[in-house]
Amino acid sequence: MNILKTSVVLVSICTLFSIRGMAATCYTVTPQDDIQNIIDNCNDSELNKVTIYMQEGRYDGFSACSDMLSAERYISFIGVGDVVVESNSGYYASPAAEFRLNGTVENIRFISSHPEDVIELNDRGAYVVHADYGSMHTVFNDCVFTSYQTAGVGIGLTYDSVVIEELNGNKIEVNRS
Repeated sequence: MNILKTSVVLVSICTLFSIRGMAATCYTVTPQDDIQNIIDNCNDSELNKVTIYMQEGRYDGFSACSDMLSAERYISFIGVGDVVVESNSGYYASPAAEFRLNGTVENIRFISSHPEDVIELNDRGAYVVHADYGSMHTVFNDCVFTSYQTAGVGIGLTYDSVVIEELNGNKIEVNRS
């Protein structure tokens, strides 16, 4: 895992960050890194927006959520190469990824499946991505969502939330205000 911490004073040198004179932290991870630990401990905030660059490979599912009572999250996930995030538990509580954050998710394939020959009939099945309880302002660019059991994406928006999906120049925007 590589960590790059920069302090930007007047102009951002990285086009992913807004020009507001704020600190920014970048991580570069591989599938062998503990991405959940990085998410849980990255100290993101409105003044320290975090970008996690995910190198090519297959990653286990992760959660990048704040609950309704905690501070908002400011994390972006950028896939570099062929990046796949997969959950194969088959359970509703275990999607490939959960998001409740202000950030961008880009160039990542999300897959949700279940163990071979096993389908749990007492569970609703896992979404591929769960952006629920207010997703804040989340943008998905060039992401693919593949579910082998239920709806691909579960979105439950609360007040003043926006989810945007852009793929090949086409844009779908879901708002709740």
